[in-house]
Amino acid sequence: MNLRNMMNSLLKLESSIARNNGKDLFKKGFVNKVISKKIDDTYHIYGRVLDNKNEYSTHIQFNLNDEVKAVKCTCNQFEENSKEIRNYTCSHIISTMYKFYYKASDKIQKQEIKSTRVLNISLKLDIKLKQVKEITVSYETGIA
Repeated sequence: MNLRNMMNSLLKLESSIARNNGKDLFKKGFVNKVISKKIDDTYHIYGRVLDNKNEYSTHIQFNLNDEVKAVKCTCNQFEENSKEIRNYTCSHIISTMYKFYYKASDKIQKQEIKSTRVLNISLKLDIKLKQVKEITVSYETGIA
């Protein structure tokens, strides 16, 4: 899974109006919930977005090549336009993707920082153990 490729794959499908409105919904914190999971060969992202006192459910599917497989939203705009346009992306789908993207990016970054800390600690421990072994060996042989 490559987040950048997933984001680009979805953004290719949308209009500039949907992108701007989706960014706006995301920035204002109207994306309540984002859940993701992999089922078989498909990665699913589910979201809940508030817009004009209504809550809409979104669902984005990606294949293993990070390409959009399918999208769905419960808003009227999606229902109308998806009949004519395959994988139509409304602002609610875009805002869900932005929330997922930044949430996943933060999680990956925290894991990388944690991995770096663990590596640094193990390197320091390894150096200290090596120094202890060298001191022990020189003490046993009488070489100072």
